[in-house]
Amino acid sequence: MRSSVCTLNAAPGENYNMNFPDYGQTTAHHSCLLVLIRGIGPNKPRTLQKIFERIQKVNNVKIKDSSGQTRDIFIRYVREHAVENNEWGDFQTHRRLLGLITVGKFESQGELNELCRVHESLKVKYTSTLYDTRSILFAPSTNENDSNDDKIPLEKTSNGNDSTSNGFKLEDNEQQILIDNNLVLPTIFKSRGFFYVENNACHNLESRITDFIHSLFWILESKRLERTKEKFDKVSLLLAPFEKKDFVGLDMESRVNKKRIMGRVTKNLADLTLQCGLMSLEKSSPDSTTSSASSSESSNLASLSNLSSDNSGGSSNESDSKTTTPNESNKQQSMPSNILQPDEIAIKYREAIINYSKYRMAGIIETEAALKAARICIEQNQNLDVAMFLQNVLYINLNMNEQERVRRFETLTELYQQIGYHRKAAFCQRLAAWRHIAQSNTNPDWQASYRLMLESFRGHKLSLEPTEVLTNNQGWPCLQIDLLQQLVGTARRLGQSALATRHMTFLLQTQWKNLSENEQREMCLQLQSLSAQCEGSPVPLFLENGTVIPPANLTDLPYCLSYQLEQLPLHLRPFKIEANKVDCGPFLFTPIHFNSSIDRRTAETKKRDSKISFLWVQHAKSEVVVKFRNPLPFELQVNDMRLLTDGIVFESIPESVVVQANSLLSVSLFGTPLEVGDLELNGYSTHTLGVKSNCRLKHMLDDRSFPTNYKVNVISALPTIELKTSLPSSGSQSSGANVICTAKVSLYNGETKECEITITNTSNLLIEYMDIDLNSSVDGKTQKRMFMFDGNEIKENLPLEAGKSFILHLRIYGDADFIGALGTPIPPNFSSSSTQHHQTGDGPSSFSGVNLLISGTANSFPSRVNSPIKRNNEQTSSFRSSSTSGAVNSGHSSLATMSLAAMINNGNQLRAFEVLIKFRYSGGNGLIEGFCRECSIAFNVELLPSIQITSWDVLPAEVPSQFYLVLDVANLTQHEISLSYPNDKVILIEPKESCRVPVPVERCPLDQILADYKQQQLTSDEGSGNYSGTFNISEIDLPEKLCSEHIAELVNLKYHLSSLDINGNATLRGISLSSTMLDLVTVSPIQWEIKINKNSILPQSEITVSCGSPITIEINISNNQATTLNNLILSVQFYQDYQNGTQNYRLETRTCLSGPNHTLIPSLGKGENVSYEFSALFFTRGRFKVDIQCKNDPKIGRMPSSSSALPSVNNNDTHHVYKFIPSIEITVN
Repeated sequence: MRSSVCTLNAAPGENYNMNFPDYGQTTAHHSCLLVLIRGIGPNKPRTLQKIFERIQKVNNVKIKDSSGQTRDIFIRYVREHAVENNEWGDFQTHRRLLGLITVGKFESQGELNELCRVHESLKVKYTSTLYDTRSILFAPSTNENDSNDDKIPLEKTSNGNDSTSNGFKLEDNEQQILIDNNLVLPTIFKSRGFFYVENNACHNLESRITDFIHSLFWILESKRLERTKEKFDKVSLLLAPFEKKDFVGLDMESRVNKKRIMGRVTKNLADLTLQCGLMSLEKSSPDSTTSSASSSESSNLASLSNLSSDNSGGSSNESDSKTTTPNESNKQQSMPSNILQPDEIAIKYREAIINYSKYRMAGIIETEAALKAARICIEQNQNLDVAMFLQNVLYINLNMNEQERVRRFETLTELYQQIGYHRKAAFCQRLAAWRHIAQSNTNPDWQASYRLMLESFRGHKLSLEPTEVLTNNQGWPCLQIDLLQQLVGTARRLGQSALATRHMTFLLQTQWKNLSENEQREMCLQLQSLSAQCEGSPVPLFLENGTVIPPANLTDLPYCLSYQLEQLPLHLRPFKIEANKVDCGPFLFTPIHFNSSIDRRTAETKKRDSKISFLWVQHAKSEVVVKFRNPLPFELQVNDMRLLTDGIVFESIPESVVVQANSLLSVSLFGTPLEVGDLELNGYSTHTLGVKSNCRLKHMLDDRSFPTNYKVNVISALPTIELKTSLPSSGSQSSGANVICTAKVSLYNGETKECEITITNTSNLLIEYMDIDLNSSVDGKTQKRMFMFDGNEIKENLPLEAGKSFILHLRIYGDADFIGALGTPIPPNFSSSSTQHHQTGDGPSSFSGVNLLISGTANSFPSRVNSPIKRNNEQTSSFRSSSTSGAVNSGHSSLATMSLAAMINNGNQLRAFEVLIKFRYSGGNGLIEGFCRECSIAFNVELLPSIQITSWDVLPAEVPSQFYLVLDVANLTQHEISLSYPNDKVILIEPKESCRVPVPVERCPLDQILADYKQQQLTSDEGSGNYSGTFNISEIDLPEKLCSEHIAELVNLKYHLSSLDINGNATLRGISLSSTMLDLVTVSPIQWEIKINKNSILPQSEITVSCGSPITIEINISNNQATTLNNLILSVQFYQDYQNGTQNYRLETRTCLSGPNHTLIPSLGKGENVSYEFSALFFTRGRFKVDIQCKNDPKIGRMPSSSSALPSVNNNDTHHVYKFIPSIEITVN
């Protein structure tokens, strides 16, 4: 075998080589008859191909010989056969051309003559070996000859002679064809012709070809029989063409030559025997290396005919017919004893090839032997032997043109592919592609070169599909890059700019990581230059041979770092309309998991298929944020970026950006879903470097964990609205994300302003549902007091048509806590027996970030139950005098003389906060599906201080049914305030000043209010089904709360800032009352009846007695309350009021009483009466007052009392004092 090019194969002086190797030849072809099929004249290729295919189907004919034995005769049809190859027929008989079949079509006598001439010239060309010929000729069709061959036989011609084809008798229908066309066969035509009408079915064609094979067989059989009868001493030496000059002048009678003659004749006879359908394993004597090698091939065929039934034989071209092969036929014959074993066949072929390699002129035979040996080893699955034989073919130096070299490499490629050596096959394909365009090739075939390079992808571990290359990540990058670059260059030479752009895009997409930075830059610039000629697009390209070039995309130019779907803006985001909670029974938990655990596990395994939790809305502009990195050293222009989607129709909005060199950039891509359903977002499309690319997430590999796609649900379209207010815009950014309108309003505490909100439907849908809600840091009740509107205005304007609008009137009230001391915060542990402040839901509100100073400073006023010790407090003294006398100063009390400005500066003068008015609205199919949108108006509210109740007290009034609520009112503004309070009284308060205002208030009927409250609670609890039999508020807090509400309801302070023309209302909501105050605020449970000298005394009646005359005073009390009063002490005390805030209770020298001045009443039930009578004597003249009071003392032994579910202000554990108001005034004369 050859390890290098053998020097013996150098080209000789004379050319005795065969023209070209028969690369399709197999071992089975040694037993086939060689027939040439040739088209002559002008013919349609399709018509010729159909005739050729029908002829090639007759590749096996069973013939009975003279002895009655059936012979299987095999025919090999070829389209081309060189005369030089025919000269090797003595050396190997299967190379002889035995038959010739020509096919032609004529329209006239001249064309018929030309066809006959060409046929006869071919006969002359191969006359040395040709046994018989046939010519199939098609005449033009006529109206009478359009049918098949089965016509009625013609009569004799007028001269009585039959038409003949130079000795061959024509059939009747053939004669008719010539007569109809006025044609005559030329005299030079010495062959048998078959005449048919054009487009005729030619039903008897196969039978005529079979007859032709019979004629060839009998001639060949006669040749074989002649050879068998020849005597060996008289036969001539059979020579190869290159040996003829070597035996000139030699002694042919020598022993060596006789041995050579005998061996070659025996081998020739064996070849004839195989062709005649007989098996022969005659062993010739080794006369020479060439004849020995040829004998080895013949013996190999005979052995294979018995051992194998898988050989392909018959014709040089593949046929679809299922015919018997030589191996299958000969297997039925008896097997000789000297048959070779399968492993010996390859050895014999190796020996034959070695012998062939010793002769320079046997290079083509050596090549064919190596290919035949390789095919046999392929059938025996001996891949290493196949590789060895094929490798030897590459080292054989043959004098061939470029086309034959290409064919050699293509044959090697095919054989390498059959054994799975795809890399070697790809190497041979590359060599063939180079030979097609070599400089020595006068007719370079760039198309064939391109096809071969494209077919070599598999051997280079490449695929036409870029994603497969990226996924598999196999092969040799340097070879792959080189192949792709050559492919780009070949496409450019072909003028296929689209293919060149596609392959360069493929190179960048699949080999980006294998390129250096300079190579990446150069390739990108080259792609930009190619795409300038033909723009790249993500569509398949179809070649003329049917090959489809899949699209290539620049997925990583620019490099995608993140792909994030964004929710809709908050004011356009869909929200589920909350339905009323349905009572599903008492069972809130079940241990049954159903398929939830399985679903969770399934969800984890399908984590890459991300289902987006939020929703998009039909016809709403949606956003996807993509973060890019430019890996190139120059800026990258990316045009026409769009989102890639599947599912429902989605309108993507193009975007163009420029990514700077080696930098990052985030891009927002927008689009609008036009239908309802599931939308799949698969990636994005780009147009960069002149190439349009579809960059899909599933193709973005590396360390990026993108899912295959993102799935988002698109719901039905929802309407949109526009909001405007009559107030000026705030101009500042709101804390609410769904705010589409802002407004600012500045109010004094207690002021009210009107605001108009214009609501416009800016969509094409009806607005059928709308709801309004408030949201701020302020508690809910305060919000409702500050912002008030009429819900009927919304209902009356629904449904709101497209483009229509309506106005919603909003009333904004500057709600504030007007009760509280200035500059004196309440300590956290503030508590007093006389002053308590309980903040409840209806009490004073607290705003975020604002400290409200609230103080119920009842101890700033004198207590009415203190001991009769003179108080030195000047304010209290002044307050007493003014209140007792019932006169109110028109200007200011003594409290106004204090430095109020200093007190104000310590407090908060401005409160600012934001209130969001949220609008929920919906309509159309979105409403049917239960979705709505939310948007808000942000009101920046600024509350300015107006008036403040800095302190308060409760004093008895002149009428028992009333009391005086004395208020210290401070003007916290920079303007003069006109304050109006009950009984149509008005007082002016200067800026930063304060005044004291007594307000008469009806006393609180606490028992009746408690009863009503209880009934209301019972009704509410029964309606909700949660009746518990207890109150929600403690018994201690409830009386104070009810009394506070009573005062807030009756007392309404109105103020007016004349300089600003601003009006406001100040409420006493949340005022705190001590237990002592509660005794005066509430209607007393004690019913008094006082008699002096048996005469009933009316309130404020004048009583005059004489000095030294005793008087009788009778006191009758009754309990009007539902509960029993325990441990009551009824006491009487005389005192003198000096009208200057001093009361004198030490009257031992001025009056005396008969009996004790107090008595103990253990228990006083409902409706019970107790009477107490005593006598008094005055020693001096003057004006005296009688302080009659009844108080309970819990320190005295407790008495059993009836229980009640109603809380009472008169709890036995609390010290209460009930006075007869007003005090009885007695004038002693």
